[in-house]
Amino acid sequence: DRIARAMSVVCTMSVRIQTQLLCWEKELGLLSGIERVVIVDPFCGSGNSLYTTTENLKLHVESHGSAPIPVVGVGFEIQKEVYEATDKNLKMIAATSTLRNLKIERCDYLDGFQRLAKEVKETDLLLFLLDPPWGNQILKNRGMSLAKTDPPVPSILQHIGEHFAPHKNKVVAIHAYVGNQQMNKKALQKPIKKFCTSLTAIQFSDPPSQGALLGIFDGLGEGHAECSC
Repeated sequence: DRIARAMSVVCTMSVRIQTQLLCWEKELGLLSGIERVVIVDPFCGSGNSLYTTTENLKLHVESHGSAPIPVVGVGFEIQKEVYEATDKNLKMIAATSTLRNLKIERCDYLDGFQRLAKEVKETDLLLFLLDPPWGNQILKNRGMSLAKTDPPVPSILQHIGEHFAPHKNKVVAIHAYVGNQQMNKKALQKPIKKFCTSLTAIQFSDPPSQGALLGIFDGLGEGHAECSC
């Protein structure tokens, strides 16, 4: 039941990401000139989020005709045992499917950022899946603070801004725990609002204790309005 619930969250997240990217394309032309989407999971763990999002994300835009924009996935995992198990599983999947566009590296996320920044192109859209360890600050009836994850989400966003400053096309998708209450969107957005424009907060229907924040990264240090999508 626990595994099924976790997979439900991952699948819901990937669907929401696809819907939001297409919305931003319609409203803002986000995908104009984009030739590839690079999905980056800095805290890859089991690789479920990276695999599901990379496998399921389909972005059809006029510039590509009937073909979707190519999607590749890159994950970083520092713990040796976790990395080895995930790498083995992904290689087994690749051997029995058409999935060839996914890789995981054993490294700290900062080292991973440094290497990846040298490889991506201006025509890439970078999609960061942020789900760092929640630590022990989760309260069942209050949810979580993105400023108290380990490392804090604002710190991760700061590093994204520093490592990928020349790269204009960046989107972040942040997994969040809501708890046994309605999502307090303003409180959840507050620690990260200065980094993103077109922020939108989503509370999942299954399970309702979890949700996501999606935003276009700009790192301007200013407050921005929510997306109308």
